[in-house]
Amino acid sequence: MIKYEKNRFGMEKPFSIHRNKKNIQFEAHLHRCFEFTYVEDGELTVEIEGKSETISKGFGALILPNQLHSYKTNSYSLISVTIFSPEMVGQFTKYLENNKPLGNIFEAQDLEIISENDINNTFIIKSYLYKICGLFTEKVPFIDSREKKHIKNLMHDMLTFIDENYKDDCSLKTLAKKIGYDYAYLSKFFIKSIGINFSEYVNQYRIDYACYLLKNTNDTITEISHSCGFGTIRSFNRNFIRICGITPKLYRKG
Repeated sequence: MIKYEKNRFGMEKPFSIHRNKKNIQFEAHLHRCFEFTYVEDGELTVEIEGKSETISKGFGALILPNQLHSYKTNSYSLISVTIFSPEMVGQFTKYLENNKPLGNIFEAQDLEIISENDINNTFIIKSYLYKICGLFTEKVPFIDSREKKHIKNLMHDMLTFIDENYKDDCSLKTLAKKIGYDYAYLSKFFIKSIGINFSEYVNQYRIDYACYLLKNTNDTITEISHSCGFGTIRSFNRNFIRICGITPKLYRKG
């Protein structure tokens, strides 16, 4: 079963870095953010959407949004992991709409990992993230996705639909009609793959975004509830308390 990561937007900021992580083992999971894993020493086996590769010191893997991935250390590894939202690298995210990378692994010895002193400077953070993206586009071959044959990846289609429609009509019925699948089949497929039903995933996705907005904007709670796709403030409050355990107001103050 795929591990669903609830806090894809990040509880405080749309960027985080975890340095000097030793001998990591992480089961298959996915989220809407980019994830850059860099091997500082040793070796790490990375599996991305069923394809496994062992990378060594000086190499990195850029995981794209909603790509299923896992990590395994066979002997020893020392790594850093950078996680950032698509909004932090808007131009790169836009570029990926029509350009598909033919891999995720690339040599990144030229990259200098951002220092602890700079992680609160938005301009330095963005410069660092675009350096990652720049190296990725330089080292990894791309194809024009508009010219490639259409190969359906059902889970990717479903997650992309949620990412693009969570603010509006994001029902499984609408999705089934759009991609031409039976509603009952999609429902069972989603539960088997993610571990929760479609509507619950959408609600958690919306609440994740609400958490981000509560911490990073001055929007009112009513405005945030509408921005996240909830029809009423009552529905928003009920789901927020159920998922987070506290009210939106208390969460913002915390």
